[in-house]
Amino acid sequence: MLGLLRRPAVIILSFLVAIALVFGFQAWTPLVGGEILDRVASVEATTALLSSMTEAQKDSHFWMTLLLDYAFPVAYGAFFAGLALRFPGRFGVALAIPAFLVFGFDVAENTVQLIALTGEHGLLFLKALLTPAKFFTFNVAAVIALMSLIWLGFKAARSRLRGASSK
Repeated sequence: MLGLLRRPAVIILSFLVAIALVFGFQAWTPLVGGEILDRVASVEATTALLSSMTEAQKDSHFWMTLLLDYAFPVAYGAFFAGLALRFPGRFGVALAIPAFLVFGFDVAENTVQLIALTGEHGLLFLKALLTPAKFFTFNVAAVIALMSLIWLGFKAARSRLRGASSK
């Protein structure tokens, strides 16, 4: 599985899918009232947002979460993990840990949100933990992915320079 994630084609495809999903969120968000549950963490803010939504908006948000927001962590998680895994050996595996963690936090948060959108608010206290953890690990994984891109660019440039100097 790790070998599959580090393949350039998988990294590129997961990036393109993540971007497509971002556009999907942009198009769908007005149908849920303009604010999505993913952006709020506290029980109070989540409850207030849910209370302000019509039943049609809650239904639309439910389907957006189910169809887009479960696919999103798969896409960006594969992208982030794949780039981290381009680092050699165990170092790459260690650097991929935040990508795997953010996937878990995001899927758990989505599940809590789906339950809340059906009217059951008993698990909303988990959002106060899951949402900040999701954003933190997302940012860490994104920085690692950026570092990987810079490192891969440096390696490619160095390889080209060595190739040009040997001719």
